[in-house]
Amino acid sequence: MDSDASARQELLLENCRILVIDDNEDIHEDFRKILCSPVSTGELEQWEEELFGERSQTTERIFCEIDTATQGEEGFEKVRSAFERELPYAVAIIDMRMPPGWDGLETARRIALEDPAIQLVICTAYSDYSATDITNVFGNSDRLLILKKPFDAMEVQFLVTALVAKWNQARQSEQRFRALAHSEEEHRTLIEHDPDSVVSLDLDGIVQFVNHSLTGRNIVGKGDSVFAATERAFPDRPNEFQELFESVVQEKKVVAREWHATLPHGLDWIFWRMIPIIQEDEVVSVKLVATDVTERKRTEQALREAEEAMRQTQKMESLGSLAGGIAHDFNNLLAVILGYAEMATTEDDSGALQDDIEQIRVAGGRAKDLVQQILAFSGRGTQRPEYLDLRAIVEETLDLIRASFPAPTELESTFSEDPCTVYADPSHIHQVVMNLMINAGQSLTDGLGTLSVRVEPVQVDTLPEGAIIPIEPGEYVCVTVADTGCGIADENRARVFEPFFSTKASVTAGSGMGLAAVHGFVGSYKGTVSVHSVLGEGTEFKVYLPRAHGKVSEKAVRETPSISSFDARILLVDDEPLAVEMLKQMLAKLGCQVDTAVNGQDALALVREDPERFNLVLTDHAMPRMTGYMLARELASVRADLPVILCSGYNEKVLGLPVTGTPIRSFLRKPITLAELSRALELCLP
Repeated sequence: MDSDASARQELLLENCRILVIDDNEDIHEDFRKILCSPVSTGELEQWEEELFGERSQTTERIFCEIDTATQGEEGFEKVRSAFERELPYAVAIIDMRMPPGWDGLETARRIALEDPAIQLVICTAYSDYSATDITNVFGNSDRLLILKKPFDAMEVQFLVTALVAKWNQARQSEQRFRALAHSEEEHRTLIEHDPDSVVSLDLDGIVQFVNHSLTGRNIVGKGDSVFAATERAFPDRPNEFQELFESVVQEKKVVAREWHATLPHGLDWIFWRMIPIIQEDEVVSVKLVATDVTERKRTEQALREAEEAMRQTQKMESLGSLAGGIAHDFNNLLAVILGYAEMATTEDDSGALQDDIEQIRVAGGRAKDLVQQILAFSGRGTQRPEYLDLRAIVEETLDLIRASFPAPTELESTFSEDPCTVYADPSHIHQVVMNLMINAGQSLTDGLGTLSVRVEPVQVDTLPEGAIIPIEPGEYVCVTVADTGCGIADENRARVFEPFFSTKASVTAGSGMGLAAVHGFVGSYKGTVSVHSVLGEGTEFKVYLPRAHGKVSEKAVRETPSISSFDARILLVDDEPLAVEMLKQMLAKLGCQVDTAVNGQDALALVREDPERFNLVLTDHAMPRMTGYMLARELASVRADLPVILCSGYNEKVLGLPVTGTPIRSFLRKPITLAELSRALELCLP
């Protein structure tokens, strides 16, 4: 074997440090068996002939040294430590799936940033990422290979042999490059057109060479002090760059940093490295290489924002479930309070207690409104959607609320001439607009400032900036409510839609449910809401609702409720004793005879015992073991013509349940008034 072939053989085995990162320790042993066992003379000679075109006369020898890690984070730290100790790994072999930590692609990406020379092999049995996904992370990199499982031992040996040789050749090339770096002419030939910014500095920090990347941007030129340029680029770190430069010269180590830059051409983020050029164990100059990583940083920021939006959505969903459950239980108690108050009004012939009873009803009404807002936030409120012109809703709300604002407040409104139709419950949309306007008005100190409202159709292709609920691309109607008030602090902005959270100083300024209800209503119609605010300058809320193309509904004429008397026997079913007693008295006031049951099974048994005994069944829906809807379906097989009225403290999708084939004739939402109960009986009884 000639001298060149001998040199290549020594190069092949100069650095055989391999890092295997896999959560399965059996895989570690497999790689040791494949790569650390003695290699037969015939096999090695065959590989050498394939790699170098000739064979050596070598005998058996150990192929490589293997280090292992079970998680991506652990492997990354080993790469970092090895790089700092100047004992880098030549190759890292990484499993794609390593729960619960980083996966293989994330691990490889981070390792690649830490060690710019290491060769990477990702092992996978699945198509976890497409070629496009991997290219988006690494670019068209020649440092990354994919090895599909199950792999062949010979394939692994051949692959690692080639990568180790490549790594050593690359390292030797870098050493040769550093040896020639003092030559300005050769240096210019190699790096003048490098897309990165490359600067050669003497030991005083004076620029000896700079490629076109920086000279073309008029940032620094030959003969300039790099310290003056970096003070302009990194004004928040005026002395840190010079201190790092001096440490590079003294300690003869590479330094790498990623800093935010402020430069006239618009460069935003820079990843830069200072590399000492050493001759005869002395630093003779320093090479500075700077890479524009702005786009990567923006992508990472967008990913963080998307993750934060997802966490916020999950938190709001959890709060909604909790709020809905609380509202349901509270609604049952509220139904009892309001029911007894209403009956007491009719029974107090002297009128002596009317004022006290009225105060109970007023307080109960406010509590009822609060429960409805909680249910709206939780997405469990009842919906009666119709086609609406959002411009008309907003204009009507403005007319209603205008008189409640102080005289100094300026109200401005802008309405698009294009149709702004949505399909929603008018009371819900009215409450959304009202809550946003009231919130905006309360942010104006002493009423001084401007409240502006705009309604317009928009096309949404990507999630609007600041939106808290993901939506599909498409046509939307956008309602913007903006004020010039006090604004919202950054730490509070993400919490303004949480129930009972308020930044208002006075406890009388609101319940903290206004914006929570906005979140619930808008989300229930597959819309979103965004908030932008600057402390001391004002706030802007934008509500996006899906645009509809149906005919706008005409306003229905509402009849004055009346109370009738009935000669009927009613079976009342509810698992809440207080609710049973209250409804029993209300039914008695309407002239009905009442039997009660505390659950669906008992009620079903009573009807089966005497199917003709009852004229109607009034049942709660949310009961354990057998819901009211399930009871109605069972009653259909016993007596199909027995009418059922279904009651619920909140929607629970009751309105969406199929009633065909069941005796359900009406639905009542708690708390139930005497007039509502009378009307339902009138509709259901023959």
